[in-house]
Amino acid sequence: METRPTSLTRGMMFGALAAIGYTAANVFLRSVSDYNSAWVSGVKSLWTFSLCIPWLVAPWLKGQRVFPSAKMTIWLVLAAVMGQFGGNLAFQFSLRQIGLAISVPLCLGTMITSSAIVGRVWGREPLRRSVLISIPVFLLAITLLSSGRMVETAQQDLDVENGSLIWVIIGCWCAALSGLAYSILGFVIRRCTHDEIPIVTPMAIVAMVGTIGLCGLGAEQLGVEGVSAIPLQAWLGMSLAGVVNAAAFYALTVSLKILPVLYVHLVNSSQVAMAAIAGALIFGEPVTLLIGIGVALTVLGFLVMSSESQAKASTAAD
Repeated sequence: METRPTSLTRGMMFGALAAIGYTAANVFLRSVSDYNSAWVSGVKSLWTFSLCIPWLVAPWLKGQRVFPSAKMTIWLVLAAVMGQFGGNLAFQFSLRQIGLAISVPLCLGTMITSSAIVGRVWGREPLRRSVLISIPVFLLAITLLSSGRMVETAQQDLDVENGSLIWVIIGCWCAALSGLAYSILGFVIRRCTHDEIPIVTPMAIVAMVGTIGLCGLGAEQLGVEGVSAIPLQAWLGMSLAGVVNAAAFYALTVSLKILPVLYVHLVNSSQVAMAAIAGALIFGEPVTLLIGIGVALTVLGFLVMSSESQAKASTAAD
């Protein structure tokens, strides 16, 4: 009984570090959102993969087990494809269309909701009362956030005939899609970390899939001239996003090894407030009334779910 609070605290701590890291990475990604989404996401994965290699080579040279079972590796690769194309690529595209302050809560709200469903269907994890209460709150928040961005687009007198509003709608759907993809990837990573393998193994596999798939897609779309035309400042933004993302991914993986997926995403959801602040202060993204209410509802949903986590922690401490 004495070790449980320690594990809970450690899991929450790594989850909080992941949230801070992902917020910083999203800021860098937002700064390069005008460039090819596949290439940006691929370069980010390349940095993550490169930083993982030494952590895999060292135990491999010592004769230690590095990779999970063949069956789990296949599942991880499939989840990585979904996480990279349905997650990273879709999220990067949404940053261009609807901005940081909207993409993050849409993504996280969908991720929390789908994590509860995925955990119930595949992991047979119970849907507790706090989860059932928070899910409609998240859905309402997602609706308001999407509507808020659409209303803002219409009020700016953009040329709707050229599809401005349509692209905003697509951007909102992409942010939601990324949340669904991340929830499935997180579930598979948690299952994978049950094996006695290095923490960085699932990180490396996911990053390798992104490096090959997204860099390949980006290179095909841009061509040699397009890649060479990317300015140094943009390369710096992509690289910093990759380095910070690697640190955040590591912290998230450690947290997933300790806590259920739902509670990891709960702690990680503190990105909502940080993204709203960063979007307004750094990129001048407007915050309308509907958007503000949507963000507030997202935070409320997280607080409802966190009350259960805090109650569990208090019970364990007693």
